[in-house]
Amino acid sequence: MDSPYNYNNFKNHLECDKHNDFEAHNLCPLPGKALLEANVSNFELSNIEFEANGTTLTLDKFIAAVNIDTTCLSKAKLLIHFGGILDLTSPDNFLVSNLIFTLFRVCDRNKVPQPLTTFSHIFVNTSGYQNSSSLNFEYTSCDNLSCCGANCTYILKLTSITAQIAGTENISINGVLSALAVEKQC
Repeated sequence: MDSPYNYNNFKNHLECDKHNDFEAHNLCPLPGKALLEANVSNFELSNIEFEANGTTLTLDKFIAAVNIDTTCLSKAKLLIHFGGILDLTSPDNFLVSNLIFTLFRVCDRNKVPQPLTTFSHIFVNTSGYQNSSSLNFEYTSCDNLSCCGANCTYILKLTSITAQIAGTENISINGVLSALAVEKQC
């Protein structure tokens, strides 16, 4: 089986540039259209009190949103990505938290937010006052809305925090939520 990085495939791709016939196009199919949208996020939540070990706080805190209109694409495959930094500060010496994020979709056809997936991030603060952690969430889709084309907004929210140890937390999240749609056969 040929690797996409071997010499024969490279040679075939060079041949595509020289020839404009059906066989050459089969060797090197033309790329589909693509759309990329992105928005920056800055979020802070201060003085969260956890009075007992294992306490869960249910939230509905907006982190970021991005809008992408795939109506001009045929059978688009969609990638939603959030990359960021979570800063957690606590006067307590040791803190373990489980943060749950939920990705929602709101489209022109149906204005009701639809939960798509959840992401869990366990944060352990062992160094005392402040600690940072990277966040990296991805969601891919090729359902009827993204394949048939739609104008949708994707919203990332922090929906709950569970503290394993009682204490006080301050949370700051900075990052980018992006949406990439690529026209292709799903």
